[in-house]
Amino acid sequence: MSEVALSRFEAISARLGRDDVSREVLRELCERHQPGQAVRVSRAVLGRDLGHPAHYVALALFRLAALQVIREVPVAGVPYQISDYSLNFLEEADACPSC
Repeated sequence: MSEVALSRFEAISARLGRDDVSREVLRELCERHQPGQAVRVSRAVLGRDLGHPAHYVALALFRLAALQVIREVPVAGVPYQISDYSLNFLEEADACPSC
């Protein structure tokens, strides 16, 4: 992760306060992020990987989307629990490496 992206991640983490689940979900999405690609996530699998119930993960994803940190893009023809997520702050950092 670039220095700019890391700085933005830390600022977002501070805004999340004591919401550890949202912070863990964001960290996991960042680890899976590839420049120019959305991160495909199954809420149930992500919950299992992080050790949280799927509905906690769903709430964390909703909160991150409400804060405009991520953008959800439903995948056509796939169950509703699987979506693609774009990490807005990382895409901005990728687009402007000298910022």
